[in-house]
Amino acid sequence: MFNKTSTKILGLLAIAVAGMQAVHVTAQVNPPPINWSTASCEERKQAFTDLNGRDAIYDLQWTYDNMQDDIFDPRCAFIGSVQPVGYATDPDILIDPNMQERIYFADDFGFFFVTYGQKNSISYVFRITIPIDPYEFIEQKHEALLQSVATGRAFHVPPPVNTAIDWPTSPCEPKMQAFEELNRTDAIQDLQWVYDGVKSHIFDPFCTFIGNLQPVGYATDPDILLDPNAQEEIYFASDFGFFLVTYAQKDSVSYVFRITEPVDPYVFIEEKREALMQAVATGRAFHGVDSVPQAPEEVPAQDPENGNAEINTETLPPVEEDQEDLLKQIEEIGALETNEPPERMFYREGKITRSDEEKEQPPVQYTEEPEEDPLMQQLLKEQEEFLSNQEEGEEGEAIEEVVENEEEIVEEEEPIHAASTKSEGIGLTTMMYGGGAIVL
Repeated sequence: MFNKTSTKILGLLAIAVAGMQAVHVTAQVNPPPINWSTASCEERKQAFTDLNGRDAIYDLQWTYDNMQDDIFDPRCAFIGSVQPVGYATDPDILIDPNMQERIYFADDFGFFFVTYGQKNSISYVFRITIPIDPYEFIEQKHEALLQSVATGRAFHVPPPVNTAIDWPTSPCEPKMQAFEELNRTDAIQDLQWVYDGVKSHIFDPFCTFIGNLQPVGYATDPDILLDPNAQEEIYFASDFGFFLVTYAQKDSVSYVFRITEPVDPYVFIEEKREALMQAVATGRAFHGVDSVPQAPEEVPAQDPENGNAEINTETLPPVEEDQEDLLKQIEEIGALETNEPPERMFYREGKITRSDEEKEQPPVQYTEEPEEDPLMQQLLKEQEEFLSNQEEGEEGEAIEEVVENEEEIVEEEEPIHAASTKSEGIGLTTMMYGGGAIVL
């Protein structure tokens, strides 16, 4: 509930309790009230002594904003000497449940008071009139203590501030008042004060309505980010005691969270404590972000022979590793567009490869022996019969006739052998001349 700062205070408290039991209050005429914030030190001392004598210090009419500067000033400490006791952290005994206050003991007048940092003033005062350790008195929240807390809240807490303002367009002062009210009621985690562009405003030194911000680090885990592909910054708002994570996509705040347990902030974030994950869920709901990042949609394989029909890979027979690589390339070849001639594509070692230079095809070579021509055989046979029936006196005419026949045969033979390669050996003309020479 609170932290102890000194054990010497116990002795002072025992003396004060005993002294309070022997106090005898005498009736007297009440002096006129004074303006405590403007009165002189002597006037304050006299008026406070009178209030304490009448046991009228509980109503806090003598408190005012920034009075801590006066009561801790030794030149004008009108409530006498004060001793530090510890810190109040329990929301049940605080005016502002989100703040930590200090507890002091005014040993000249025998009462305790709790500070009120928001106004630099005093929250409330209380006395201990029973024989009990002061720390137990506070820890057990005795009825007298809680009554003093209620008096302090009634005195200090102003009427509710309108928090339903237009946050993006409102001036700085209304934003500050509204945010303080949200923080007082512990309502900042619902993010009603967050809007697109708020990051630029809270870092503006002329209108940083959430107070001082201290950098803590960077959030990179997709589980605590609204945008899993981004990297966001983590800050600590020291004036209000909470952490915030930025949202760069909207120049805004992703979410806020508090750490209410004794743990290092980095461990708290690293271990993804429940309070942190609840804050992440609130941020995602507020900004309209899916709670689970969507995985990229898979594109089905296309069958080049059937257009957009999907290939059922489950029905394909098992293939070897190199054949699987070739099959993949065959599937992709249907989508390959090229203006290159077919001779620039070739297969090698089961892969489809594009050539960078023109490939010249070597000329086709025939190594087979040409078959014998039946027409030539018939011609030779007729020539032999012709030569055997000719007489010696007709030899010249026979040669002429043979030459003419040879030319006709050559004309008939050319279309047949146009697509064939010339065979090597003795030509027809040579044979005719040779036959004529024999006859002669």
